[in-house]
Amino acid sequence: MEKQDYSPYIIGGVALLFVVVLCFGTATWILCKYLKANDYVKTQGHVIDIEEEWTTDNEGDSSRSVFYTIEFEVDGQKYRTTTTGWKIFGRTYLGEDVNVYYNPQNPKDVLHKKPVDILLSTVCYIVSGGCAISAFFVSRKYAKLKK
Repeated sequence: MEKQDYSPYIIGGVALLFVVVLCFGTATWILCKYLKANDYVKTQGHVIDIEEEWTTDNEGDSSRSVFYTIEFEVDGQKYRTTTTGWKIFGRTYLGEDVNVYYNPQNPKDVLHKKPVDILLSTVCYIVSGGCAISAFFVSRKYAKLKK
């Protein structure tokens, strides 16, 4: 009976863990750096309107866009902003509180970032990193088999 070598799997697992931590850290660092560099301030806003729009392309494929109108208050004055997006996990409901990052010099300058945004970009990095690591080990095993 031939003994199986698990070292490539262990190395791959450690490398994948490293990629996950690196990607999540990088995505979080970029968001925080951007917010701090522009001196954006976090406040709570409320979703006051949700509009859904369906469009159909020339091939008959339809796509859905959702527009959220968010109202927030700065120094007693109310501001409104509209953002587009889709939800990966769950829904955003009318009246829901959301985080809004605004520029104190110009409160109309708003960023809409949710943890889902960071999670989605991190998942993309993890998948691509995992594919790259898997391809490396598969090609290595294939090369050994050809010998």
